[in-house]
Amino acid sequence: MPERLTRRNLEDHVERVLWKGHGSRADVKLLRLDGVPYVVKDFAGKPWYTTAFLGPWLVSRECRIYGALSGVEGVPTLIRKIDRLAYVLQYVEGMPLKEHRWAGLLPDELYFSIERTVRELHRRGVVHFDLRQRRNYVVSDDARRAYLLDFGTSVYFGKSGIARDILVPMFKGSDLGGLLKIKWRLWPHLLTDEDRRQINRKNFWRKFWFFTPTREDEWHTAPK
Repeated sequence: MPERLTRRNLEDHVERVLWKGHGSRADVKLLRLDGVPYVVKDFAGKPWYTTAFLGPWLVSRECRIYGALSGVEGVPTLIRKIDRLAYVLQYVEGMPLKEHRWAGLLPDELYFSIERTVRELHRRGVVHFDLRQRRNYVVSDDARRAYLLDFGTSVYFGKSGIARDILVPMFKGSDLGGLLKIKWRLWPHLLTDEDRRQINRKNFWRKFWFFTPTREDEWHTAPK
């Protein structure tokens, strides 16, 4: 069971490194206990300023966010915090949404399930802030559910209170814009007239932007 995991025996159970973080970024590792796979996000071995300050702050912050989202379908379950530099998550079997390159191949219900998950994030006071990146979604093998990953840039505004009531509506547009990007790319037939107007407005203002967008950020004319 994950309760047996400690810093001392953690590496004994690591099956492979899923993502090698460069600089101060965490390593993401797949481990197996009693045949059950788990994911560990670990800042150990990073530069001193990360292990002394940044890592513990990020681990505490991300665990708090996962705790606030406990029970939300489409968000991996926080299993436990190992120490100040690492925590264990539910392992989600599937394929990154980034690998799905063609529109019309995924069921519409998958998009609607993502939309429901994002609405529940906002209802619980969390804004993800990085949903335009398709690498932050994993699609289950049966393509009925997508899981949101990497809450490192997310912010939890609290369960209630004036700050939450003001700031979540203020900032959730970042998530909704990312969701629109996913919809435009993979489910263009679901775009509404309002969606198309938003896309065309983005295209207009992008002409005046100083930086060339990355391929992931590019917008083209909304499909008819």
